[in-house]
Amino acid sequence: MICTILICIAPFLHIDFPKKEKNVLLIDQKISEYNKVSDNSRKLLRENYENRKITAENYIIQLDKLNLKIDRINRELINERKEIINNNRVFGFKTRRLFLIGFGIRLPYIVFSLAILLLYLYSLDKLNKDINLKKAVQLLYNISFLISFYLVIWFMIPRGDLPKNVYYIIIGVLSILASSLSINLIKHFDNTISLFKSRIRLLIKFISKKRINYLDLAVQISIIDPKRKKQISDNLKKYDDELLEVLKKVDN
Repeated sequence: MICTILICIAPFLHIDFPKKEKNVLLIDQKISEYNKVSDNSRKLLRENYENRKITAENYIIQLDKLNLKIDRINRELINERKEIINNNRVFGFKTRRLFLIGFGIRLPYIVFSLAILLLYLYSLDKLNKDINLKKAVQLLYNISFLISFYLVIWFMIPRGDLPKNVYYIIIGVLSILASSLSINLIKHFDNTISLFKSRIRLLIKFISKKRINYLDLAVQISIIDPKRKKQISDNLKKYDDELLEVLKKVDN
């Protein structure tokens, strides 16, 4: 059930996240406002020239200075924007939304691998009757986990300045380690649960056996002393009710 839910919702995790982070939106607004101010400054300078308030020579000189100033400030604002984006990257991605889009597409691969492994563990008794089928399923979940973690790790680890060969070796080693660790942890957890269940069944069997013994003893006592028959019956009913409640809790 959980696997099904994850597979369904994973590709849509990004929907509620903004396309641009708040800091980026603020700097974009700042750039837009400055561009408007710059356009107005150029327009005002042009109007002064057309109204003969400044000469053509002064107009060209002032326009060149204004353009240099505008270009310098624009470069500063663009560099500030790049710095804000770089400081807020998520695993190398510009926004959380972009990261979740990529991760959400890859997460179902791991969930599918987990489902195959769980089905293998659940059907182990039947698979033991067909060794070839058992080996095929083992190969399937091992390859599935390896490919899944390769895709996720490749997606999350930026290459940076690493040589291409070294980069892929690192990803390969991490994929093998992650796959092996995940499979062994799941198997260990399953073995622990199975051991716990077997001990619970043993305890229930022991309790049931003791109940029969005490029931036989109670019958014998009631035959010897009929006056205690009702008391014994009430006690047995109380015991059965309590035992039933305990067994329900254990089963849950």
